[in-house]
Amino acid sequence: MKGLRLPLYGMVWSASAFATAGAAAQLARPTETIEEFELSQPDSALIVPVRIAGANYRFALDTSLVRSEVDFSLRGRLGREIDRDEPLAGERGDDNPIYEAPAMSLGKLRLRPPIAMACSDFTLKRQVLGEKIDGALGMDVLQELVISIDFDAARVRVLRSAGPWLGAPIRLLRHRGRLFVTATLADGQTAPFWIDTGQNGPLAGTLDARSFARLKQADRLEVIGNAYQSSGAETNKRSVGRTTITLPDAAQQIVAFNSADVNSIGLGYLSRYLVTLDFPDNMIYLRRGQQYNRADSVDLSGMHLLRIGAETLVHSVDAGGPAEVFGVLANDRLLSIDGAATAELTMSDIRARFRTVGERRMLLRRGANTLWVNLLIGRPPSKATSDRRETGRLERQ
Repeated sequence: MKGLRLPLYGMVWSASAFATAGAAAQLARPTETIEEFELSQPDSALIVPVRIAGANYRFALDTSLVRSEVDFSLRGRLGREIDRDEPLAGERGDDNPIYEAPAMSLGKLRLRPPIAMACSDFTLKRQVLGEKIDGALGMDVLQELVISIDFDAARVRVLRSAGPWLGAPIRLLRHRGRLFVTATLADGQTAPFWIDTGQNGPLAGTLDARSFARLKQADRLEVIGNAYQSSGAETNKRSVGRTTITLPDAAQQIVAFNSADVNSIGLGYLSRYLVTLDFPDNMIYLRRGQQYNRADSVDLSGMHLLRIGAETLVHSVDAGGPAEVFGVLANDRLLSIDGAATAELTMSDIRARFRTVGERRMLLRRGANTLWVNLLIGRPPSKATSDRRETGRLERQ
């Protein structure tokens, strides 16, 4: 994947046609829905029920995966082991065993099973999302479906067909089983962007390091912070920059990307639209949603959280960030924030509270003690440091 160069395609849909696409969508041209599911955290994962051997499991729709995956806990539901999976450069995953795939259905829709499925450990995914996830449907299954994602209504639908009445059509490119679109960057250069419905978080996606540096040097990208990606015990720091991106015949948007090895568009960008992915015809249709003009934001707390059981755990804190300055430590338990019990909030809700400037009153548990912290975010470290003694209070249970 690294260093990949794809042929660039133009858009075969005129600007005037895009202007009328929204009006056409309002005609509500009938599109038969085969199945429909509610999404619990649409900005974090597209989780749907998949039935295997008479039981329902929670699978994410993940276009980043060429091969579908299941958690090791479902290994007994699979056939015999037939191979081992070595991911391509830039692909998420490990060297995982591959098994014969079982019969599956998506709701009541029987799926044509792939030849094989990989087994991997979904523990960290569950902890990041804060909800149960048993596997992921990749392109080997999705390639035969038409999927519509309504982020505003928190619904995902399987459709019989798709067309321009659903939004502005953009041609999808395929390479090694993955899907790409061509986008224009702030300096006028075009580049392929991988469509990744398995990439969560508030950022639009990722921008390859060379493009990131080029746009920054040309003052076409503003660095606004850092993003941290955890993989087991290892945490990687990436710069986050705000720039513009234009998809074919779509309006230019100001969005935020983190620097990475490849270009990708994730749920942070797609959630601005009603998205319809017509995999058989290699098309994506975009209709502006309620979040179209949403400003991308980054975490300002310097604190990284996981959900383990019913507890919200501080996995790590950034050196010099507000969380460290105010004495938050790794392995602290976050009990409440601004009076709301974290056990009653989704992980998306919790993280969203740390993406705006202001004061957050947190109750932490550290061992047998509780600690009240008034966390000030979005202020210079020097000022935060001077306020530290007045804002932290340790109470023994």
